[in-house]
Amino acid sequence: MSTFVGISVNGLVTGVLFALVAMSLILLYKATGVVNFAQPQAGMISAFAAYWLSKDMPSWLGVLCGLLCGGGLGLVTYLIIVRAKPGKALELSLRTMALFLLTETIAEHFWAAGAPYNYPGPIPQGSINLINYRVSYDQLVAAAASAIVAIGVSLLLSRTRIGLISRAVAADRDAATNLGAPVVTVDVVAWIVAGIVSGVVAILYGTMQSISPTMMDPFVVAGFAAAIIAGFQSMGIAVVAALLLGVVQSGTGVYINAPIWSEVIAFGFLYIGLMVFKGRTALGAAT
Repeated sequence: MSTFVGISVNGLVTGVLFALVAMSLILLYKATGVVNFAQPQAGMISAFAAYWLSKDMPSWLGVLCGLLCGGGLGLVTYLIIVRAKPGKALELSLRTMALFLLTETIAEHFWAAGAPYNYPGPIPQGSINLINYRVSYDQLVAAAASAIVAIGVSLLLSRTRIGLISRAVAADRDAATNLGAPVVTVDVVAWIVAGIVSGVVAILYGTMQSISPTMMDPFVVAGFAAAIIAGFQSMGIAVVAALLLGVVQSGTGVYINAPIWSEVIAFGFLYIGLMVFKGRTALGAAT
C-alpha cells in the first residue's frame, strides 16, 4: 500500500510541474501563436538566480528575485525573437528552438563543472505521514504552489480583461489588431507570465532535487507532450495528460528501476500526441 501511495504522490507532484509547463506553453501559444521551445530554459536560469542570490539574502527574497528574473527573461525573449524581426509563427517558433540550444550550451559551459547544485530553498526540512508513506514538506509546497499558479493562470485567461483580449487575439490576430486591441500588451503579458511560471517550476523542482544546466530537459518533452495532446488549446486536457504522465513515469521508476524508460515513456506520449492529435495541434497547423 505504501508503495502505491509513494508512486501516486511522487507522480502527481511531478505531474503538476509538467502541467504548469504545458499550461504556460498553451497560454503563450493562444496569446501569440508562438510555440516557445526555449521557455523551460528561462526557468533553469531563474533557479540558478534564486540559488546564487539566496547566498547573500533571505532565501524567500532570493526566490522572489528568481521569479522576477524568469519574467524578465520572458520579456527579453519576446523582444529578441518577435519584436526584433517579426515573422510567421513557425519561423518564430524555430528561432526559440535555436535559443534553447544556445542557452543550454552557454549554461553548461559556465555551470556544468559544479553541477548538480544542492538548493534547499526556503522550505523547511521535514515530512508528514500519509498512509505509511512520508510526504516531504517540499513535495507538499510544490503541489500547493503548482495548484495556486494553475488556478491563477486559468483566472487570468477567463476573468480578466487581458484574458478576454488574448482570446480575441488568439481567435483572429489580424482582426483584433484592426479593431484596435492592444495586441503588443497581450504579447508582453503572455511572455512575462510564461517566464514566471517556468521559474516557479524550476525553483520548486530544484528544492526537491537539485539544480543543473539540463534540469529542465525532462520538462521540455513532458510539457510539450501534454500541450500537444491538448491541441495547444485545452488546459484541462493538458493537466490530465501531464498528471497521467507523471504517475506513469513514477511507477516505471519503481517497478522497472531504469531511468531511461521514463524518457522513453515521455517521448512515447509526445509521439502519440503528434500522430493522433496532429490535425488540431499548433505543430500540425504549422505543417
